[in-house]
Amino acid sequence: MMLKMLDDMLRDIVPDGWKNVGTEKRSVLFECGYVHFKRRIYQDTEGARHKPLDELLELEPWQRNSRALEEMSSALAATNTYRKASSLLSWLVKAAIKSQHHRKISEKNRAENTGTGTHGNRR
Repeated sequence: MMLKMLDDMLRDIVPDGWKNVGTEKRSVLFECGYVHFKRRIYQDTEGARHKPLDELLELEPWQRNSRALEEMSSALAATNTYRKASSLLSWLVKAAIKSQHHRKISEKNRAENTGTGTHGNRR
């Protein structure tokens, strides 16, 4: 409901040259659990597609987890085994989280913070 309201508000402030070309569904795991929503897709005068709600939420294309959830995952994985971290995070967000989830996020965060990429496995 809140995301629909935000999308409606964004509709009023997109540039005049952008054309609404429809909506797309999206599912993202936030701290409160999975959130399923539709958002408007716009096309600018040069043909590029824009999803203002995704941009407002700072969601990258194909991103399935919120940034806050990824931070929670990394913090738990830094002090626990991946299996224990997945169990704790699953309990917190009331959604099934696999232990590989933490490994992938940890490797991604390590690569972003060091600029070195992913080398080896932690556990």
